[in-house]
Amino acid sequence: MTLLYSWIALFACICVAQTDTQTLLRGIAWGGVMLVAVTLISVVVDPERFGGGLLFPGSGPGVHGSRGVVAYSLVLALCAALARRDSRWLRRIEIGLTVLVNLTVVVIAPSATGRVGVVAILLSVLPLAFIRRLHGRRLVWAWAVIVGLAAVVVVVGIQNADLIAAALDRSADFSGRFAVWQAIIPAWLEAPILGYGFGAVWFYGWWRLDGSPVLTQMNEAAKIYFYHGHNIVFDVLPQLGALGLVAVLLLLGLLLVRGVRGFRELPDAATWAVLTLIAIVVMGITEPMLSVPVGWFCVVAATAASRREPLILTRTDTPGNPG
Repeated sequence: MTLLYSWIALFACICVAQTDTQTLLRGIAWGGVMLVAVTLISVVVDPERFGGGLLFPGSGPGVHGSRGVVAYSLVLALCAALARRDSRWLRRIEIGLTVLVNLTVVVIAPSATGRVGVVAILLSVLPLAFIRRLHGRRLVWAWAVIVGLAAVVVVVGIQNADLIAAALDRSADFSGRFAVWQAIIPAWLEAPILGYGFGAVWFYGWWRLDGSPVLTQMNEAAKIYFYHGHNIVFDVLPQLGALGLVAVLLLLGLLLVRGVRGFRELPDAATWAVLTLIAIVVMGITEPMLSVPVGWFCVVAATAASRREPLILTRTDTPGNPG
């Protein structure tokens, strides 16, 4: 699994190095539209098997995965779509179309994780658009105000978690996730520093289909059958231990720093970086967003794209250089 995610990271860096940011964002946004198309076609072909991916009758999860997978994949595509800019009116119509399609299907797919992620993204778009116009001290003060407002929203959300869960038609324990997290901690403490190995614990649909003895132990403790940690932190801890968690926090911190610092020189990439970070963190409360391939790709690509020094090597012919 380490090799797989290394290849995904390499592919993300190559995409950033070999194209401009707007083209990359366009590809990701339209990737979400393609996912919508595949989902709808699968429902039409076999609604009983694949209808569970959306608001259709059917027990199946969908050809792509569960409705949660549909939702958080489209939220990440929406982040890219909202970061796009173009002065041509036809391109603006195209951008609006990708935003509308991705947003609509996130709402249709009955996933609380996706809906909360969409709300967080939409609440962030206008402040980020305003920040793009600021410089100097005004930019610093704007970031301070936004961070303060975000802190208030988090505190109010924690204090009203029961009401929010009821509004989303979910239980206050995040649909049984509290029991899952409580079962993970004792298993992690048996290998606290390095964990059991990346890919050696969970039942990922794209990786291993037979689980592991550690997962069986946690399932028995939680008295709930689950496949992964349902949280960025708790998904990483038993696999990579405390050192792996530190590495994850450093990566997210790097994405934050590059996003915040890049608004003057790389506003498009910086906007995408901040929106992606918000989506990953918010949806990562209930889903392992960094262990999901599309989440890992978006984080690496956004981190690379918001790098202030260009990754594309250009050749400059000057009088002192041959050729």
